[in-house]
Amino acid sequence: MLNLLQQTQSSNFLRTHVDRVAVSDDLAYAVLHQPFSSTLASIDIASLRPHMWVSGYAIQAFLNSLYILDDPATRRFSGTVLPPSFYSQLIADASTDPLKRNIYNFQNVRAYLDQYDNSLFGSDIIVPIHLRLSSHWILAIIVPDTRELMLIDSYPNKDHYEITQILLQWLQDTHIALDMPFDSASWTIVASNALPTSRPVQNDSTSCGVFVALTAAYWMWYRRLPASEDFTEQTIPNLRSFMVYILYLMDTQQAQLAMFVDSDLPSQQTFYV
Repeated sequence: MLNLLQQTQSSNFLRTHVDRVAVSDDLAYAVLHQPFSSTLASIDIASLRPHMWVSGYAIQAFLNSLYILDDPATRRFSGTVLPPSFYSQLIADASTDPLKRNIYNFQNVRAYLDQYDNSLFGSDIIVPIHLRLSSHWILAIIVPDTRELMLIDSYPNKDHYEITQILLQWLQDTHIALDMPFDSASWTIVASNALPTSRPVQNDSTSCGVFVALTAAYWMWYRRLPASEDFTEQTIPNLRSFMVYILYLMDTQQAQLAMFVDSDLPSQQTFYV
């Protein structure tokens, strides 16, 4: 993984450097005046403005930027980040009848097997999930070695039982398709009250995408869920700026982004173009 934290195991490093590069006013988003390449549309970057709902493309690009350039031999995260479109494809959502929504359809995502094959279950799987009816982002983390399926919602006390069952069915069908054994009874669902009580929670209506992106990032970097000491709803403006900054480097200055592993983060003036 192209890991901003390669030189230290301390999560204090992330908190310190996010504070250094983040500015909360609109000047931080001056990069919007420079068109991003075809990898990410301006509307997706704009979704990281304060109080905006974050687009799936912005979440996917941010997570991809964390490991796409790194040497596979040295990466700390060797798992898979599935695109936000994965879960939408997994369920049949064409009907306008609510009773016919969320119908599991393995064939919709079978093509993923051609891309990942058996290596898919060699390490953790990150699955950002968009709930269309509520315009809300949640996160699934599949941990094959401990047989855990974590379903993390930034709103507390949400277990999303139906979604966990759909993902378990996908796990079973994928194992069968790959001629691998699978016992659903041996898997543990970790959601709602089973999650750490110290995790960050959301109270507003627009921060869910940032919560998903940073929760996934903490798992990729430290293989743990973030605690409230790592970030809170109050620090979301800084984290939005941090995501913009990383995407800006990924889009226009990939060499500089790659150097993060060996150097300090540039000053916040890099935001301005």
